Amino acid sequence: MTDGLLLYQVASLYYQEDLSQAEIAAKLSLSRATVSRLLKRAR
Repeated sequence: MTDGLLLYQVASLYYQEDLSQAEIAAKLSLSRATVSRLLKRAR
Protein backbone atom coordinates (compact mmCIF):
# COMPACT_ATOMS: atom_id res chain seq x y z
CA MET A 1 0.00 0.00 0.00
CA THR A 2 1.36 3.42 -0.93
CA ASP A 3 1.84 6.14 1.66
CA GLY A 4 -0.85 8.32 0.11
CA LEU A 5 -3.39 5.51 0.07
CA LEU A 6 -2.62 4.58 3.68
CA LEU A 7 -2.90 8.22 4.73
CA TYR A 8 -6.27 8.52 2.98
CA GLN A 9 -7.55 5.27 4.50
CA VAL A 10 -6.54 6.21 8.05
CA ALA A 11 -8.02 9.71 7.74
CA SER A 12 -11.22 8.33 6.23
CA LEU A 13 -11.68 5.77 9.00
CA TYR A 14 -11.01 8.35 11.69
CA TYR A 15 -12.98 11.34 10.38
CA GLN A 16 -15.75 9.70 8.34
CA GLU A 17 -16.25 6.35 10.07
CA ASP A 18 -15.58 7.73 13.60
CA LEU A 19 -13.24 4.88 14.51
CA SER A 20 -10.77 5.44 17.34
CA GLN A 21 -7.04 5.40 16.69
CA ALA A 22 -6.80 2.07 18.52
CA GLU A 23 -9.56 0.57 16.33
CA ILE A 24 -7.85 1.79 13.17
CA ALA A 25 -4.51 0.42 14.34
CA ALA A 26 -6.04 -3.01 14.97
CA LYS A 27 -7.95 -3.01 11.68
CA LEU A 28 -4.91 -2.07 9.57
CA SER A 29 -2.27 -3.95 11.63
CA LEU A 30 -0.46 -0.74 12.54
CA SER A 31 0.72 0.64 15.87
CA ARG A 32 -1.42 3.33 17.45
CA ALA A 33 1.60 5.66 17.29
CA THR A 34 1.78 5.16 13.51
CA VAL A 35 -1.93 5.95 13.19
CA SER A 36 -1.40 9.10 15.26
CA ARG A 37 1.51 10.23 13.05
CA LEU A 38 -0.50 9.58 9.87
CA LEU A 39 -3.43 11.60 11.20
CA LYS A 40 -1.09 14.46 12.07
CA ARG A 41 0.22 14.44 8.47
CA ALA A 42 -3.34 14.36 7.10
CA ARG A 43 -4.40 17.53 8.90
